[in-house]
Amino acid sequence: MGYAQEVEHTSKIGNLSGENTQLSIDVLYNNPTAIIVAIPLDSTKKLLKYPVGVWNNGVHCYIFNEDRSPMKEGMKFKIIYALQPDSAHFVFEALYKTLKGDVAYIDRSVLNGNPEAQILASMSENPSGVKNKSDIGFKYDDKEKMWYVYNLNGTPVPKDLGINIIVEKPKFSVKGNQPIIINEISPIIKVNTLTALVTKDVEFPNWNFEKGLSGWGKEGTAFNSQPTSGDNITTQRILYSMDHNNNGIGGDYWKDQGFNNGYKDKFWIGTYENNPDGRRAFQTQGDAATGILTSDEVLITTSFCYFLIGGEADAQRLYIELQTKLPDGSWKREAVKSCFRSSEQFYREKFSLQGLQNQTARIRIVDNSTGNWGHINADNFRFTNYVLPAITLTDPVTKIPYEVDEDAPVWGFADTHAHPANELGFGKRLIIGKANAPLSETYSNTLCHNNHTTFGNGILNTPFIGGADIHRLWTDGPTLSTSPNSTVKHITSKM
Repeated sequence: MGYAQEVEHTSKIGNLSGENTQLSIDVLYNNPTAIIVAIPLDSTKKLLKYPVGVWNNGVHCYIFNEDRSPMKEGMKFKIIYALQPDSAHFVFEALYKTLKGDVAYIDRSVLNGNPEAQILASMSENPSGVKNKSDIGFKYDDKEKMWYVYNLNGTPVPKDLGINIIVEKPKFSVKGNQPIIINEISPIIKVNTLTALVTKDVEFPNWNFEKGLSGWGKEGTAFNSQPTSGDNITTQRILYSMDHNNNGIGGDYWKDQGFNNGYKDKFWIGTYENNPDGRRAFQTQGDAATGILTSDEVLITTSFCYFLIGGEADAQRLYIELQTKLPDGSWKREAVKSCFRSSEQFYREKFSLQGLQNQTARIRIVDNSTGNWGHINADNFRFTNYVLPAITLTDPVTKIPYEVDEDAPVWGFADTHAHPANELGFGKRLIIGKANAPLSETYSNTLCHNNHTTFGNGILNTPFIGGADIHRLWTDGPTLSTSPNSTVKHITSKM
């Protein structure tokens, strides 16, 4: 006979989806035969107009509202589950042969002739998709010596309704004056959730924020507009040393372009930014907001945690930390990292997890700064047992060495309109027109239009609309590295 186990579950942003809240119980993952009962706690019962059910799709397990209304945040449930079905943990279906009038009889040896049995149950999703908007109850029929299920609102139990059932109390027989256990049902065990039933570090699905803040909880307001999408940082926020006032190259042709600061995929955390949907390029929220972003609990199974970090160098107010959970439920800081320089560009840091395996942990991204440069950037947490390859660079100001990933982006530009010498150096094939002619002639819209034509059937076969194309040159033109057979842009480009 198997044991049933008990934990508590709270619906929150990271596990909510429509009418569902997903259970984060490691041993139920990929277990399609598990028997699960969800019992709303008293504070949640008051908020429920209709009952809830449980759903096991073979990979994940969920609690859902039977009326299909959205599941609210903060709903609390007691979860009782058995990893495998047996005589005391099973799925009952209200098939035609079980229905008598408005009720359905449960013909199970563990319950038959056992009026003292205690039944825990949840309606379950089944292939027929039958739903029931009434709470259910159970009664023992002394005449039939069987238990039956009924709807508390008096409506008939729907045919094919699925119900997950866990029987708690043993069944007794009497021999003489001594009770004999005929079918012992193992007691429910309360699981120590401090050391089990949490997602493994490598299985947490949102370490790179491509699913928004799913699996992360936020405090304060700094993370309200997070994560950030794409190249939201302008070039001058990183390349300010190029400004003429800073003894740089000057000009404005390199300004107001999106700069890839080293983020991975599409989304990243930047508490100065305000572009969560990619529709408000270069929008920012400033440095005044503060807050903390905390990951769901995970079970450490690896040796290293790598991640990207950027922002202001402020070890007291801006940092990323790793915490482990103590037996009393409190949290202990195991490691912390902050930026060694003030820069929007990401570089790579890591936590060593040696000696922390099989402990419950979480990641916290902290922004407690309100001053100038008071923000933090973070992305791409990776848990691994291996040392990852890297490129080691040296910061020109602090002279401190640091690491970046091998695929970290670099930035450069080529102003091919800068001097007539560029035209001569590339065999007089770099620009259309004459390098020594007035700019109004060499770079005129008329000249471009004559070569492109409106519909792209001129020499360059590329559409030209009001000067807004990229001025690609013919494909047998020169390149910066090899010649011929390449394409040269005369606009600022990433390299």
